[in-house]
Amino acid sequence: MPLRKNMKFADWVELFLRRKWFIVFSILLITFVASVHCVVSKEMFKSKSTVLIIPRKIPDAYVKSTVAEDLELEQKVNTLQHQVLTKNNLKSIIRELNLFSELSGESGENEALSMMRERIYVGLMGTRKKNPELRNVLGIEYEHEDPQTAMLVNSQLTSLFIGENIRRREQQAEGTIELFSSQITEMEKQLEDKDRAIREFRTAYLGELPEQLDANLRMLERYKDDLKANRESLRGAKDRKLLIDTQITELKAKTGIIESKDSKIPGSEDQDSLKTLSLSAQIAQKRGMLSQLRLKYTESHPEIRILKGEIEELEKELKKDGKHKDGSVKLLNEDYAYYSPETEQMSTQISMLVQQRRAIDLEIRNLARDQAEISKQVDLYSSRVENTPKREHQLKELTRDYENLKNNYESLLSKKMNASLSKDMETREQGEQFQLLDPPSTPTKPYKPARLIIMLLAFFLSLSTGIGGAVALEFFDTTIKTPGEFKEFVDVPVLVSLPLVLTKERRRKAILRKTFLTSGVIFYFVAVITFVILYMDKIKVVLNIGGSAQ
Repeated sequence: MPLRKNMKFADWVELFLRRKWFIVFSILLITFVASVHCVVSKEMFKSKSTVLIIPRKIPDAYVKSTVAEDLELEQKVNTLQHQVLTKNNLKSIIRELNLFSELSGESGENEALSMMRERIYVGLMGTRKKNPELRNVLGIEYEHEDPQTAMLVNSQLTSLFIGENIRRREQQAEGTIELFSSQITEMEKQLEDKDRAIREFRTAYLGELPEQLDANLRMLERYKDDLKANRESLRGAKDRKLLIDTQITELKAKTGIIESKDSKIPGSEDQDSLKTLSLSAQIAQKRGMLSQLRLKYTESHPEIRILKGEIEELEKELKKDGKHKDGSVKLLNEDYAYYSPETEQMSTQISMLVQQRRAIDLEIRNLARDQAEISKQVDLYSSRVENTPKREHQLKELTRDYENLKNNYESLLSKKMNASLSKDMETREQGEQFQLLDPPSTPTKPYKPARLIIMLLAFFLSLSTGIGGAVALEFFDTTIKTPGEFKEFVDVPVLVSLPLVLTKERRRKAILRKTFLTSGVIFYFVAVITFVILYMDKIKVVLNIGGSAQ
């Protein structure tokens, strides 16, 4: 009948009684399928172990770890899981424990690896159970058909995780040391190159360096003062030379015009007079030199003797040229007297002035030479002072690069030392450790299938299916079966109610329905009996496990 909004409890009971066989068969069928599944499905036993992750014992303030400690535990576990569950490690476990022996060949090997990975669970217990107190507890689980095999596989997996953690941390520490060592070697070469460049720069520009600026300024001022004094001395020497030249010129002029009382100056045409005058001047010069030597040496000195001999020779020659017929000695003629004491005195003065002029000439040459040298020094130190800012900038660039490299080098040395301490700490098990908390367990009851849960779910599913199916069938059934149902839809009084008239077609459908029902019941019981016969041993085991569990 069609469903109504105001259906009473009796109407629902009538509805379910009318569809009782559908409900019964739904419950029986689904419950039987669930039972078959519980018996036929492979039993999977789960072995569990827990590992406590102990933080490093030495604080970072003393020794900074070179292992990535700042990563989240979950990320560490995931990384470690990928390192442990490698193809080689899993193949080694499979060969050792003879797992998945039914699979062979390359495709079978890959399938075995895939199946084994699916049966392994690794994770933090705090994340799984949402318990912060267990955040440092690592859980390792493995499922297998045999409980002993599950325990053995879990034992090897746990050992691999603990060993891999130690090996990984040592490798990271050692790798860090090798990295720092290579960087330090490269940094040492760069430091040597920079140090050599600085030394070559200092050698090439010695005297123009910034720290020599004060000394260069002092030397520059000193040489400028020396140059000024030299110029004044040179000017004074030239003035003295000019004065002496004037005196010599005046004395020579006087020497050339001295006359006796009755004499006159010879003319230029008298060559003998000129010769005599020349001899007289030479004698006067020699005598002046002799006077100077007598002030220094005695009469027996060789130079004095030689000079006396030269004077005698000149006097003899002078007498020879000035001798008259009567044998008297005169200069040129009786009217001239060129050789006189005044002439000798002036010749001596001229000789002394000439000596002074020579000394002044030597002084002037020395001063000129000194001036050239001092000027060179002034130019040199001026150039050094002018180039000092440029050299300072260049040296700062070299020094800055050197200091940066040096700081990096010292930092790398410190890091390498810290890495060595960290490696030693890991070797001595002072770093982060994996400590076995609960050893791998040997399961006593299967983890899969969860028979009680499956049966409860199957019962509720079958009940829901039967009741829901019955309601659905009634919803789509539009026939009215009783006078009461008719009154619910038509507001007309019922005058007469006729029983169901069984026609041929209706009889045939009724017989067919009973046949299907009987066949279904027979098939169901045959299936149940066959299943019980075939899986009697397994059913007994299941029932015993269930009884022991209860």
